[in-house]
Amino acid sequence: VSLTVTDSDGDSDSNTQSVTVTVSDDRPPSITAPADVGAEATGVTTPVSLGTPTVSDDIDPSPSVGNDAPASFPLGVTVVTWMATDATGNSANDTQTVTVSDTTAPSITAPANVTVEQGDPVNLGTPSVSDLADPAPSVSNDASGSYPLGTTTVIWTATDASGNSASDAQAVTVTEPVAGPPAAPSNLVASVTETGKGKNKVKEVTLNWNDNTNDETHFVVERCEETGKGRDKDCTWTNLTTTTSPTFKEDGLQGTFKYRVRAENAEGKSAPSNEVKI
Repeated sequence: VSLTVTDSDGDSDSNTQSVTVTVSDDRPPSITAPADVGAEATGVTTPVSLGTPTVSDDIDPSPSVGNDAPASFPLGVTVVTWMATDATGNSANDTQTVTVSDTTAPSITAPANVTVEQGDPVNLGTPSVSDLADPAPSVSNDASGSYPLGTTTVIWTATDASGNSASDAQAVTVTEPVAGPPAAPSNLVASVTETGKGKNKVKEVTLNWNDNTNDETHFVVERCEETGKGRDKDCTWTNLTTTTSPTFKEDGLQGTFKYRVRAENAEGKSAPSNEVKI
């Protein structure tokens, strides 16, 4: 630095002195975070466009800018901190609020409709349920566990963690039991009496059996006569007679016979009883 002094007579004198001037920057930048942001959930986490903060600095024309935001945001409120740092290392912060909301109801498809006969158990099945933001929505239904004759509508409801819900209906139809053929007789036994000798020998057979049902209209007595020998032996069943009581008598028989009995009603014949041979 040069200094010159001049008096009123015009005389002057000069002197030069070395001076060190140090310029420092201790002022932080100015930063204003972007406006708060709200977004609708698109999944368990949601990408959100945050915007750009406003940043300036007295000395540094381009302070560095960063934030602590996650790659995508969970449901609810997340506070994002923005930071600006100038070339001298001075920094300033501001915050932005990101709110992710879920207003989308789950998807639910009720199980297939069910039809059962009265007295049979009812298995409702399992609905198909999904949700954008909640991996495990709660599922309920209004089934009472008791179903009268006719059709009962069961409402299935799925509710996600944000309280959104959706419903679907399933029909449970209970029909009257369908009557079928009666139960088969059992414990068929034959009592045989023989009279005469040689070619004149004849048999009298009395059949008795257990009646295992109360809805037959009659019994059908079936008989077959064995013919042939060895591999050629044959026996063809035919309907011999019908009876309403669990007993039957036949006489004048010559040869070898088999008997069996069926119960019958309007729905058809039962399976055969055991066979007896005389």
